[in-house]
Amino acid sequence: MAGKVLLLQGPMGPFFSRLASELTAEGCAVFKINFHGGDEADYRHPGALAYTGSFAEWRDYLAAFIAEQEIDRVFLYGDRRPYHVVALDVAASFRIPVYVFEEGYVRPAFVTVEAGGVNGRSSLPRDPNDYLDRAKAGAATADTIARPEVNPGKLAFWAHAWFSTRYAVYYWLGRKRYPLYRHHRPLNPYIEGARWGMSACKKAYYHCADKRRARRLFKPLRKRYFLFLCKSIAMRRFSITPASSLLRHLSKKSLPPLPAMRRRGRFWSSSSIRWIAPIAITGPRSLSSRRNIG
Repeated sequence: MAGKVLLLQGPMGPFFSRLASELTAEGCAVFKINFHGGDEADYRHPGALAYTGSFAEWRDYLAAFIAEQEIDRVFLYGDRRPYHVVALDVAASFRIPVYVFEEGYVRPAFVTVEAGGVNGRSSLPRDPNDYLDRAKAGAATADTIARPEVNPGKLAFWAHAWFSTRYAVYYWLGRKRYPLYRHHRPLNPYIEGARWGMSACKKAYYHCADKRRARRLFKPLRKRYFLFLCKSIAMRRFSITPASSLLRHLSKKSLPPLPAMRRRGRFWSSSSIRWIAPIAITGPRSLSSRRNIG
C-alpha cells in the first residue's frame, strides 16, 4: 500500500496517530496538517505541519500542497466540517480519493470509513431490498466469516471523557498559535469538562436505579407482568417505538389489555404504567432507564 497520504483532522484521541503508524508500516509516506492545539496534542508523529492561515486561504494552500507533495490519498474525520468540505472539493479536482471516518453507525465500538463521504453522502444503498438480497446471498457463508470481537472495555467512557476534555484544553491553550482558526462547534474546556462530569453523574445514578428496578421485576413484581408472543407483530419495532405507540399498536391487534396493578393502595392502569410495555416485550434486562423509555 505504498503511496503518499495526507491526514487532516481526526477524532479526539490518538486514533489518527495510530493510523499514521499503521500506514507508515505499510510503506506509505504520511503527511499531517494540524489546525489547532488539540490536533497537535493528539498527533505524536514528527513532521506534522501547522496551518495558521485563514479559512479563505485554505483552498489555495491545500491545492498547492497536494500538487507539490504529489498526494494520492486523503484521510479525514467528518465530511461536513468547513475545512473538510473544501478538502473534498480540492481532492475531487485532483481526482484523488478521500476516505472519511465517522464514529461507527453500522455497529457500536467500531469506526466507519467510507470513500467519498459518510452519513448523507454515504455510498451505502438506499434500497432496503438490496440489503435483503445481500443477506440471502451471504447466508450460506455467514458462518465462515471472521467476526471481530467487540470489547470496548469498562473504561471506554472515561477514556472518551479524558480525550475530549484534553482536546478542548489544548485547543484553548493553542489559540495564540492558531489565531485565525474557527472550530466547527463551540469548544470550551470548562464546558466540555462539566458536560462529561454531568454525564458521569447520570451514568452512576441510572446504574443504581436500573439495579433497583431489576430487583423489583425479579422479586416483588415477579409474575405480575406479561410477555406477549405474537408472530403478526414485528418485534423489532418495539426497540425503537415509544411506549405510548406500542400500547396503541397492541390494542389494534385485539390482544388482552394490560391488567391494572395494585401497589400501596393505588391502581396503575395500562395508560399510567408506560414503562411496563417495553419490559413486557423485550424483557427487563434490555430496559436502560425509565427516563429513556418515556
